[in-house]
Amino acid sequence: MSNLSDEVYMQLAINKAWEYQTLTLPNPSVGALVLKDGEILSIAAHQKANFPHAEVNALKSAYFKLTNDESILALKDSKSIHDFLLSHHDGVFKGAIIYVTLEPCNHYGKTPPCANLLNSLNLKKVVIGTRDTNKIASGGIDTLENLEVKTGVLESKCLDLLKPFLTLQDTGKFTLFKLASRMDGSYKDGRISSSYTHSFTHNQRSIAKSIIISGSTLRHDKPKLDTRKANSFYKASLPKIQVLSREANTIDLSLYKDRDIKIVDDVSKLDLSGFNVIEGGYGLLDSFKEKIDMLLVFIDPSFQTKSISTYKNLSANFKILHSSVNDNNLINWLA
Repeated sequence: MSNLSDEVYMQLAINKAWEYQTLTLPNPSVGALVLKDGEILSIAAHQKANFPHAEVNALKSAYFKLTNDESILALKDSKSIHDFLLSHHDGVFKGAIIYVTLEPCNHYGKTPPCANLLNSLNLKKVVIGTRDTNKIASGGIDTLENLEVKTGVLESKCLDLLKPFLTLQDTGKFTLFKLASRMDGSYKDGRISSSYTHSFTHNQRSIAKSIIISGSTLRHDKPKLDTRKANSFYKASLPKIQVLSREANTIDLSLYKDRDIKIVDDVSKLDLSGFNVIEGGYGLLDSFKEKIDMLLVFIDPSFQTKSISTYKNLSANFKILHSSVNDNNLINWLA
């Protein structure tokens, strides 16, 4: 493979990180790519808090590709992978370059510091998207004293990737609104999300503190609001349910009798601390448009004009942070 620009390789790392956006909270979403002799050895991302960081996942895959040593594949926790690479690398990373969307961490937390690991593997260069402003984790660039370091590659896009993490860190809350629609804007009469986006939503529910929906959705659709489609890697306890409704007495809660559920008649009464996901349509979006931090829209390439919403009051503008296609659904992250 011929050498491409640093921006191209960094974009690939960014794209991989967006695949796990919000699933890493309260950690940042980070992507990494390992390159050697013009060949991409691996592209990986941080996938869940307290599990290996993007650099470790990328180096693990790259090591296997370089050595065909299957013993590393059985290792799951970060310290085991760190220790294995430090004792077994035997110079295989000499001349390699690693691209990371965020400055490698420099502290011992739930996982060992990535900066120390990179500094010890005889890599040639570390290319970083943006510096870490977290006082606890920052300083990795200073630790990389044995390596050539380049920073600020696609920095704006790398900062967009950090928005959920930084918002949660700075304000104590991150509120995401999720909407699934067809190409014509309709979203009623049947499930729209693909298998991939359906599973992703359930993974998000496993990470979120609560799901927020309208009383109308609860009355008419009777959604299960569970995590049955979540990957086993994420599936844990069920999130709380918060319902916005002025007609609480008309809601049947029998389907949720074993769940932590709260019904309020005003947006101001909702608990928005931590990470919360709002799932709904245009009316609910209108109610929350001043309170959400990010909008996630799944678009199915179909038309069903008979189901177009009659809600006419919504007026809102957003910036596209990232778009991708998976399983025939267009996935849009907006802010």
